[in-house]
Amino acid sequence: MFVLIALGIWMTWRPTDAPKGSRSVSHGVLLSRGIGAAIAIGIAVYLSGLGMPLIAGLASVFPAIFLTTMVGLWVSQGPEVPTGAAGPMMLGGSSVGAYALVATWALHEHGMILGSIISWTVAVLSTSLPAFLWLRYKSSSKLETSPTPP
Repeated sequence: MFVLIALGIWMTWRPTDAPKGSRSVSHGVLLSRGIGAAIAIGIAVYLSGLGMPLIAGLASVFPAIFLTTMVGLWVSQGPEVPTGAAGPMMLGGSSVGAYALVATWALHEHGMILGSIISWTVAVLSTSLPAFLWLRYKSSSKLETSPTPP
């Protein structure tokens, strides 16, 4: 999780000019993403059944979320949009790790509902909110240092 945060900060240190997506995502791309995520999760469940929960966790999160999203963006929007999205996605993805770390304790101590609320709150406050503030700061500092047009 800390490596993911460090890489996300490094990738967003100098924000890249990436256009916002202007084209809608086709049904074929959405279907492909769903099938890719289902395959990745199926492999993760299989690996977990073999007694390899750590590898199963890695196999489910990375391909199901990041790879399918980035490929879908690339196909539907072109290469510029996913290039600009990679760093922010890494920072946002760290909230999954924070949630999981807190959930291992909170679900056991406080039950499913309260434990989930505690885990979600800690994940948002410890990773999502700081990531948002970091990206907003970097975006505003980029605007301040940009040369003004003549």
